[in-house]
Amino acid sequence: MAESTINEMDDPTGGVYFGDPNKGGPTDIRFYNARTTEDPINFKAFLTAFSDKYTSNWNETTVYARMDPIYTYQNTTRSISFGIDVPAYGIIEAQQNLAKFSRLTRLIYPTFSSHEQGHGITNAPIVGIKFGNLISDASGTSKRGLYGILTGVEVNPDVDTGFFMSSENNDQFGMFPKLLKASFEFKPLHAHLVGDAPGNDSFANFPYNAGSSIGNLGAQGEIDNVTTQAVLAGILAGNAEG
Repeated sequence: MAESTINEMDDPTGGVYFGDPNKGGPTDIRFYNARTTEDPINFKAFLTAFSDKYTSNWNETTVYARMDPIYTYQNTTRSISFGIDVPAYGIIEAQQNLAKFSRLTRLIYPTFSSHEQGHGITNAPIVGIKFGNLISDASGTSKRGLYGILTGVEVNPDVDTGFFMSSENNDQFGMFPKLLKASFEFKPLHAHLVGDAPGNDSFANFPYNAGSSIGNLGAQGEIDNVTTQAVLAGILAGNAEG
């Protein structure tokens, strides 16, 4: 049966999604273009993987007759990698998801002074990402998430789940995945001093904005991988019957 529209107030996650699908919710993963003021790209947060890696870098110098090297501190770097599943419960949402990922991949390309070949880059592809308190600006000054660079984006349609198909004529047809699996590599560029210093309140909340909010929870709920996988299975089973 052909679909004409999606009821934006429907919750295809069966209650796991804590938000209004039309306006977004606190569990959305949001991607911002740091070069513009355009609205973010929102994805419902079916998180499949998350890693936040910190590396302390030191120069090592060995000295004659000294058993321990001399270490000179350089810096501490941070790298975030995460994966999400983005299902569609109908062909309209599948088209929307593919359009969102198309827009997202364009974020990792620069801005040129002209569309003609040979013109220089005017803006580097800096992005902002907001995902609850796990990926956020600890200073609280940014309304567009934690800024940084996406060093890798991988988008994989789940072929086993299948596709929605549409065709205007025999020469042109569209394939819209029922389930998209995506993974990201992100290196933050923190907008505040990342280190201990008197009066540095931002670092007290770094990196997960948990330093001053213990016990101040507001609305509460729980989510686990078993529940998430069950919800995903229900969405995909539903659109398979449609």
